[in-house]
Amino acid sequence: MIKTKKRKTKSRISQRARAPIARDVETLLLLNSRRRCCLCAFLEHDWSVKRIQIAHISHDRSDSRYENLVVLCLGHHDQYDSRTSQSKGLSEDEVREFKTKLEDIVQRWDATPHRLIAPYQLTSNPDIAAPMPSPRSSPSDHGRETSRFITMLSNPSRTERDTELLVEHDFLSAEIKQVNSVSIQTELQPALGRPYCLVRTCGDHGWTWDVIFLSGRGKHWNRVGRIPLTMQKMYEPIVKFVPGKHLGVLAVEHLAGYGSGVFRRAMTVYRAGAEGLVPLFSFPVRAYVIGWVSFQRHISGDVTAIPRTLTPGARFEVRFTVNYSADPSWSSQHDIEQDVPLFSHSANLVLEWHEDARLFVPSRESSTRVSDVESFFDDGLDEFVEHHEDELIGLVRNNNPLQRRWVMDAVERCRPSPSRERVRAALRENDPV
Repeated sequence: MIKTKKRKTKSRISQRARAPIARDVETLLLLNSRRRCCLCAFLEHDWSVKRIQIAHISHDRSDSRYENLVVLCLGHHDQYDSRTSQSKGLSEDEVREFKTKLEDIVQRWDATPHRLIAPYQLTSNPDIAAPMPSPRSSPSDHGRETSRFITMLSNPSRTERDTELLVEHDFLSAEIKQVNSVSIQTELQPALGRPYCLVRTCGDHGWTWDVIFLSGRGKHWNRVGRIPLTMQKMYEPIVKFVPGKHLGVLAVEHLAGYGSGVFRRAMTVYRAGAEGLVPLFSFPVRAYVIGWVSFQRHISGDVTAIPRTLTPGARFEVRFTVNYSADPSWSSQHDIEQDVPLFSHSANLVLEWHEDARLFVPSRESSTRVSDVESFFDDGLDEFVEHHEDELIGLVRNNNPLQRRWVMDAVERCRPSPSRERVRAALRENDPV
């Protein structure tokens, strides 16, 4: 009888401990967190929407007041509820502080001209609908003017006069005669406690794009800068922003050139700050060159690391692979009916953010420099022999007759240089005759 009574008592306590959460309290928690996990945000810099649960901060499930509840992702909820003797777990004070910080940022976010919900949209803020300021408007009117232009861009019933105004105020490239589509992407920038906005405008049926970068302040957007991208051949630009102490950097992948036997898709990195958008460096991500000289090349630049936030020492890493082969015109001239591969060249570009200089500088781990990357695309035959002397000597020693024939022809066609003479010496030393 005693055991039975204890079981019933324990059951009553358990039922009392699982007090239901009032619907209005649950709704308020979800709205104030925007379904973000405060531990993901402040421990891992991850501000994305999560699959979430509501946790009790004090671990007392009978206390379902708003002050004792927090929105956490599934993983952090399990971690917070678990007890370990070997390591220091998350404290209640930490979780309360992170919850408060998240709600504070969300409140400031709500003061800007959009809402932190998916899909992101602009609000019907009455300030945005204000009359169009004149070109001589004061700096205090700049935010209102910017908000007005964004509204114009996102309005499907744009008039010809609206387009003229957008071009006149440098919001659109003059090449864009008619806007075909507009993509507006807004995200939180916790490092500054304010949001940013990327507007990608497509005109001329995909051949011309404008990337406009804006930073939210108060009730208005301030335009940081615009990047015009012409002759894009319907390749949509890919844009990524990395927030930092001052503002951040913008990485834009775009079509950088094409023509007969030439294609180059590049990534250009800009610094975003009070001075606008300043280009820092550029490199090819996919490119090929065929028909310029007696060799052809296919280039890939794979970004293996890009920082989430722009802190001192944050790394930007790219691995390049260049595959060289004989140009088809050279093969045709020598009645060769097969591809003649030459060699592959790999290089790692590792850059670290220098906060004082506000630049990416080469790391000691980098095997190449930004200036050298251009040689992958721009090298002529003379530069190619100088840069790849060791690889050419290696081809000679392989005793592949087609490769040897190509090397012999190449060194005879390029200008005299120490590299050329060393390759010619290797040809003489390894003459099969």
